[in-house]
Amino acid sequence: MSERITRQKVATMLDVSLATVRRMEGHDLHPDIVDGVRIFSLDEVNALKAVRAAAGKLPATKMVGTKYKPASKLKSERRLRKYALLPSEYETLLQKQQGRCAICAILFFGRTIPCIDHDHRSGMVRGILCAPCNVMLGNAKDEVVVLRKAIEYLAAAKRREREIEDV
Repeated sequence: MSERITRQKVATMLDVSLATVRRMEGHDLHPDIVDGVRIFSLDEVNALKAVRAAAGKLPATKMVGTKYKPASKLKSERRLRKYALLPSEYETLLQKQQGRCAICAILFFGRTIPCIDHDHRSGMVRGILCAPCNVMLGNAKDEVVVLRKAIEYLAAAKRREREIEDV
C-alpha cells in the first residue's frame, strides 16, 4: 500500500496552493477521507507530478542571482497560459525589463506582483507592469489620447503650483 499524505504535503510537492489542490480533487486526485481529513496516495501524487512536469506545469529550477519572482512564483500560473506565454518567454521579458515595471520601473520582489500587460483588441503581450500601472492603463482604456490629456492636466497643475510659489 502507498504512503498516505495530507493536502498540505500535496500542495508542497506540486508547488501549488491549497485551493488548487482542492480543485484537483475528484479530477486529478482522488483522496480518501479518514477521520474527516482528506488523505492522498503518494503514488497518485507522484504520477500526477510526472504528468504535470511533462506538460510544463511544474516550475523550473530555482533562479539564481535575481531579486524578482520567477515565472513559477507568479500569483497565478494560469495567466501565462491565458496569454499563450511560455515561462521562458515571460522570464526573457522580465530580464529585458531588468526585473522592473515597464512604466514606473519599480523592482518586482516581495509583495510587488508582476502583471502581464496585453492589448485587449489583439491579445498581444506588450510587457510586464506593476498592478498600479496596469490599472492605470486599464482605466484609460489603453487610449493614448486619454493618457496625453492626463499628462497635460498634471503639467498644467504643476505650472500653476510654481506660479503660486513664485508670487
